[in-house]
Amino acid sequence: MTLIKRVVLWLLAIASVTFLMLTFIGLEIRETIRHNGLVKVQNILAHKLQRIDTYLHQRYTALENLNDLLGFALRHYPVFEANFWNRSPEILQDNLTYFAYKNGFYDVFVVSMDGEVIHSVKKESDLHTNLLEGKYRHTELARVVGQALKNEKPRFSNFTYYEPSRDYAAFIAAPVFSKGKMVGVVAVQIDNKTIQSVTRDYTELGKTGRIIAAAKCDGKLLTMSPVRNTNIKAFEWIPPDPEDPVALSAGGGSGQAYRVDASGNKTAVSWAYQEDLRWGVVVSMDESELLHQWYHRITSVTVLFVLGVVIVVIFYEIYLSTQ
Repeated sequence: MTLIKRVVLWLLAIASVTFLMLTFIGLEIRETIRHNGLVKVQNILAHKLQRIDTYLHQRYTALENLNDLLGFALRHYPVFEANFWNRSPEILQDNLTYFAYKNGFYDVFVVSMDGEVIHSVKKESDLHTNLLEGKYRHTELARVVGQALKNEKPRFSNFTYYEPSRDYAAFIAAPVFSKGKMVGVVAVQIDNKTIQSVTRDYTELGKTGRIIAAAKCDGKLLTMSPVRNTNIKAFEWIPPDPEDPVALSAGGGSGQAYRVDASGNKTAVSWAYQEDLRWGVVVSMDESELLHQWYHRITSVTVLFVLGVVIVVIFYEIYLSTQ
């Protein structure tokens, strides 16, 4: 065997071994990147849940401030007398309207001890109705007002369709006291656009990331906001699949895994349950986006290997042709 042939064979052998080693290392790196991808979506989910917690805390604080505002007004006006709002100072009404806008509330309700809505910012069809006995007695607004009249701790209601607003709505309510005596209830309706802005923030989720927030209602799943890169809209019923992360999280579960989505794409998914809102929250990113840099590097290594082999073969063929 000639020296040139031996050199060529050695080069091919070294190149093959090197390629195999790089392939093995590349696969190990791929698994590390996939694991880090799950950690990444898990961290993003934690950030989203923290933002939701912050949002809820701010709304509870705003409700307390509204309670204080009406408590202060009670020193000068009979706020919880129905007739008062027929001749109430315009500045008080303007303050409630501004308060609703400033704090992300769609509507603010002043409710008397007998359950009558004696004032509201939006002045929809629920105004001057009795929430304990009237046509809206089975609504979530009536439920939280009833809890407040029992002096129970304020809690977000479920999101259900609310006829006066012609939209899905959730409420919080709290009792108002004067000189140690309960005199009425103040309630607020959550602004859907404000709360959806939390779940629709895709800052950390690249091009393919998605966030799904859903609640379980009568065995079905109701989405809370639109989902990017899908046809899913806010307050849309989706088929419950017991193995789907949305159903798992809405049922109180949590976890992370690689799953194949409805479009056939493999995705890194993390899911958890948000207790205050009783939502399941799911964060996902396509595996292809997580592995984009890895694919680029593996392709480069493969091209360089093939190019090296081709060059060696060409030079060897040239050598043979000159003999």
